Amino acid sequence: MRIAGQAKMGYYPTPETVTGEISRILTFAQGSRAIDTCCGEGTALRTIVGAHEGVTTYGVELDTGRANKAAEVLNSVMCSDAITEVRISWGGFSLLFLNPPYDMSEGDVDQERTRLEYVFLKHHFVYLQDGGVLVYVIPFRSIQGIASYLARNFTSLRVFPFAAGDFSRFKQAVVLGCREKDISEEIRENNSEYLAKLKDIPEDAAPDKLPVVGSEEFRAHRYTVIPAELDRSKLIFTSLRFDPDHAYRVIRNDGLFNRWKLDVEPRGMSSIQPLMPTRDGHTALLLAAGFMDGEYELDGNTVIVKGTVKKVAYLADVVPTEEGYTVKEREKYQITVRMLDTLKKQFMQVR
Repeated sequence: MRIAGQAKMGYYPTPETVTGEISRILTFAQGSRAIDTCCGEGTALRTIVGAHEGVTTYGVELDTGRANKAAEVLNSVMCSDAITEVRISWGGFSLLFLNPPYDMSEGDVDQERTRLEYVFLKHHFVYLQDGGVLVYVIPFRSIQGIASYLARNFTSLRVFPFAAGDFSRFKQAVVLGCREKDISEEIRENNSEYLAKLKDIPEDAAPDKLPVVGSEEFRAHRYTVIPAELDRSKLIFTSLRFDPDHAYRVIRNDGLFNRWKLDVEPRGMSSIQPLMPTRDGHTALLLAAGFMDGEYELDGNTVIVKGTVKKVAYLADVVPTEEGYTVKEREKYQITVRMLDTLKKQFMQVR
C-alpha cells in the first residue's frame, strides 16, 4: 500500500460523499479566501465551496497533470512542492482544507521520522488567519500523534470518522476547528480531554462509537468562514519553481501578451497574398521554414509534409601544430523536408 501511495505521490482524493457533507456545515462570508495545499484536481475544494459567491479559491499541487485540471475549477493554482517550494502569506486565508499524503517523512540522518500528516499541518496552519476554519482529513489512527498540537491551536475542535461505507475503505476522519492565537487554559484542557477519549476507541469501531460525517450531530456543528483580513494586493502566493503553465494562466488575458503572440506566431499561408506568383526557389524556402507544413493531396494520395531548418556543425579542416593538430569546425544550416505518404505508408526525407 505504501509503495502504491508513493507512486501516486500520496494522492487519495477525498470522497465526494464526504466533501458534499462538509459543504453543508460551512457558511462562507463574502470576501472569504480558501486554500487547499494538496489540491489534486481541485474537486474537493470546489465541492466544499459549492455555489457560494465571493469566495476565492487557491490550490497547490505537485503533479503537473492534476495541477492543470485544478486550474480549471479553482481561481489560482501552483504546481509546486507544498513544503519546500511555496511562498504563501501567513494569515492570508480564512479556510484551510488539508488532505495531506499519508506516510513518514524522510528527515535528516540525525532526526526522527515524522508522520507527513503532522508535517503538513505544522507548515500550513500558519496560512490560516485568526478565526479561520480548518478542515483536516487524516487517518483516524494518526489523530493521537497530532492531538497536542490540535489542542493548543484550535477551538470548536471536533473529530468525525467517515461513515461506515467510506471508513471501511479509507479509515479516515475529518477534523474540524477554528484557529485561535490565544487559547485559554480551560479550552486547551477540554480539547486534550476530548482527544484523549478517542485514544481508547479501536480504529475499526470508530464509526460505531462516534458521530460520523453526515450524521445529525455532524450537521449540527456549523462553522462560518469569515472574510479574509489580508488585503488581496498584499497576498503572497508564489513558488520558487517556475511553472510555465501557471505563468500562462496569469498573463493570458494581458493585452501585451496577445500583441507579442500575434507578432511571433507564424501566420497561415492563406492569410498572405503575394504580389507576384512565387518562384520555385521561394516555395522551397517557405517549405523548409515550415510555413507549408500540413496535409496535401499528391497523385490521389494524402501526404503529410514537414519542413525544418537547423544549424549544425561540421569538420572544416585539420591543421597540424607543434603540439599536435587543431580541428576547425564550421556551422551551416541544414534544410530537411520530410513527407509521409499515408496510403502507401512510405516516408521520404530530403536534405
